[in-house]
Amino acid sequence: MIGPVVLKLGGSLLAIPDLINLLEAVIDRLRPSPVLIVPGGGAAADVIRDLDRKLQLSPEKAHRDAIAAMSYNAALLCRLNKSLRLVRNYDEAKRVWSEGHSAVLDADSFFFSQPDHNNEDSLPASWDITSDSIAGWTARQWQADRIILAKSCDAPETNLSALCQLGMIDRAFATSVGHVRTEWLNLRSRSACFVPVAR
Repeated sequence: MIGPVVLKLGGSLLAIPDLINLLEAVIDRLRPSPVLIVPGGGAAADVIRDLDRKLQLSPEKAHRDAIAAMSYNAALLCRLNKSLRLVRNYDEAKRVWSEGHSAVLDADSFFFSQPDHNNEDSLPASWDITSDSIAGWTARQWQADRIILAKSCDAPETNLSALCQLGMIDRAFATSVGHVRTEWLNLRSRSACFVPVAR
């Protein structure tokens, strides 16, 4: 089987009325590659971030709740599109792909069901780690062929360090994704081009 494509779906895109149609069009363009969608936390994660500022949650608590928001959005996507399948690990994803469907990552189950999720290669509990780095880490762990960062705007720069400095991706992404080929996609654009992002 060819390596999967990880499609990181920015949380702000969840509010687009025609999101499901746009997603289907992107998945069609990526065939025959197997696709893993990793949705961001969106508005729910923003609420958690605001609560953390006010209540000073522990880093572990805030991190876990933000990842749970990603899982909520993953389940929502699967309810909206019956061709998508929620998966908790790579083996489940392989089965879904073999059945001709696209997989959507239940990030909470994936990260916290692993006995070694606190090892040196895992992601630290911090707001420096957003869903971008979580998707990048997953792409590296699953030996993805490429990762596509689907966002709400064009990339103002086409290298990781510049995008990081601009706050378009988090500071840990370059380390998290390793050498997995990275591309940018403005899902709101009519052209919807996959733009290569250099290191």
